[in-house]
Amino acid sequence: KAYTDLLLQHKIAFGPFLRTFEAQVGQRLLQLLGIETRPSQQRPQQLASCLEALRAFGDRLQATGLVALVDISPIDPIVLEDWLEDMGDLSFNIALDGDITQNAQILIQEQGYRFYPNYGRYGVAALLTAQRMGSKVIVEDYYMDTNYNSDPDKFEVREVLLNIVVESD
Repeated sequence: KAYTDLLLQHKIAFGPFLRTFEAQVGQRLLQLLGIETRPSQQRPQQLASCLEALRAFGDRLQATGLVALVDISPIDPIVLEDWLEDMGDLSFNIALDGDITQNAQILIQEQGYRFYPNYGRYGVAALLTAQRMGSKVIVEDYYMDTNYNSDPDKFEVREVLLNIVVESD
């Protein structure tokens, strides 16, 4: 709330500020965790390098206790082929189980703020952007309950799911 109040007080445009802030936090997180990004010119090598860096990022998030488990979904071969041929966007998911900031994220958002801590999303977006994976990288977060229950009152967030879309050049 304090940051939001400062932004309002100084009449700072929220959208550009938020994008810059998230990018800077993501880049700094990658540096702190020792994740190096090496953009490649060839798409197949670029993707392999990026997935290797994402795995290393996930391992470091786990090792530092920021998350309990990181699971990168397999990429659909048809979607991958289209992206490699520059005919479609690349999409995949990363599940962050036991994210230590998820309760803070939910509480802050319930209070109506869009400025909340989501270090996993920030780091993934910074990594994909640094790898120059496409013309635009979109990382959206969703809260998931991994235990199915037909009663919506029993919904309990257990996982942050990052949906990633890398738009073709």
